[in-house]
Amino acid sequence: MALTFWGVIVNRLFRMRSWRFFSNFPSLVETYFFFSLIVVCAISIFQVFSMTLANPNHIAFPYAFSEWLINYSGGFVRRGLVGTLLLALDPQHITKLTNYLVFSTYCVCLLLFLVLTWMGFKSYLLSFLVVVSPTMVIQMAIHGSPYDIVARKEMLFFCFVLYIAIRTISSINLAVHSRVKNSISYRWGGRGGVLAIEVFTLSALGMLIHEGFLFFSAPVLSVLLWINLWVLHHRQRNWIMILYFFALAALTALVVFYHGSEDVVQQIMLSLPGSLKAEKFFEGDAIAYLAWSAKTQVSSVVVNLSTDVTYWVVKFIPVFLLYFSYFLGFGLLVEGYRVNLKLTMRFLCVVGISVGFVGISTAPMFIIGGDWLRWLTSFGVHAWILIAVLTVFWRAPIYSRDLGGDSENEYTRGQKNNGVFSRWGAGGVIVASMIWIAVVPYFGFCCDRLPMRGWSLYKDVFYRVGNMVQAILPMLI
Repeated sequence: MALTFWGVIVNRLFRMRSWRFFSNFPSLVETYFFFSLIVVCAISIFQVFSMTLANPNHIAFPYAFSEWLINYSGGFVRRGLVGTLLLALDPQHITKLTNYLVFSTYCVCLLLFLVLTWMGFKSYLLSFLVVVSPTMVIQMAIHGSPYDIVARKEMLFFCFVLYIAIRTISSINLAVHSRVKNSISYRWGGRGGVLAIEVFTLSALGMLIHEGFLFFSAPVLSVLLWINLWVLHHRQRNWIMILYFFALAALTALVVFYHGSEDVVQQIMLSLPGSLKAEKFFEGDAIAYLAWSAKTQVSSVVVNLSTDVTYWVVKFIPVFLLYFSYFLGFGLLVEGYRVNLKLTMRFLCVVGISVGFVGISTAPMFIIGGDWLRWLTSFGVHAWILIAVLTVFWRAPIYSRDLGGDSENEYTRGQKNNGVFSRWGAGGVIVASMIWIAVVPYFGFCCDRLPMRGWSLYKDVFYRVGNMVQAILPMLI
């Protein structure tokens, strides 16, 4: 009797067409990655908190801290805006102010990234894969990388670009869900004009904070500005873009002319409180670099390139393979389930264009600065920002000037990603592979510290390959 009873139950369960587990599997996966996203973000925030506000009177990032201290005490000089504001607020508690600034900037950056990924992909799974991808700021915090990365001024740049990217997606949504072709009654005003003013203002602030903004964020901002003006059909979009490039050129000339000198460095050091300079964590290396002449900077770049070219190439290959496989998996995951080769190839083109554009535009900063980690982080953040925006842009039926047709329904269908796991096997393999790539200690490939010691084999293998290449090259030449 008992066997018959359980046989009937099992038979009915398997014959139910809407078995809850399988019918709700995509939503269960989304729920799982929603909580995973919360956990990962909470851990990263705790890590940044532990190095900043847990002991606000101590600095765990001495070099980056000295860069925040650059100010206008010796006259106008590059990188001096934030330091001037910090000294004006409370010079005696500048250490605590800097820790609060670093922590709050990281939290804002992380929040903006979550908003952007959700607006771009409408999936917690995809948002999770973007946030935990190699070289992203969240990995810099969780994996215990050199703290200078999450404490550098580039975090402010990331916030600027993320904000404009969110505004860009909002403009695309506005263009799709309403007719904006004739909605602008002013030659320079309207939504596009307001956003152009925001881009100009944030770009000016970025250049005054650090001249690296020109290579890190300005190229992506220019693309986002053009997309906004184009989808909103702003009448003066060409003139606005020309003015933006002229403004960047003028700001670049300004920071080059006020490069810094030995006298400026001395005045900045004198402006700092004596109690701060007496602390063990204080160092003035970033301030001292202001005294470098352009000739000294160029000569240091030439020396680094000539002596370490093989080393950089060997380090670049594994990181490139990591990124290529990760972006490839992401592209297949987003569009592969549609069983439409054309859509898949289009999205892979979006990924390729974004990665290629950001890689080329940020390469000069890597060559000039020679800072591997800063370049990789900036490359990863800006590449994902551009991918998210272009994903929404190419799905929206606004490539022509005429916004006719049932654009709203078409756009809404393109935004749904609930069918990610319609191909169970392929989707599972791709997701598992991407998470594995994200977990593999990326820092073992590209920097001297390896937080996860259990993976030291990867680092040893690539260094041995580098030594072999360096030994063989002179024989071939």
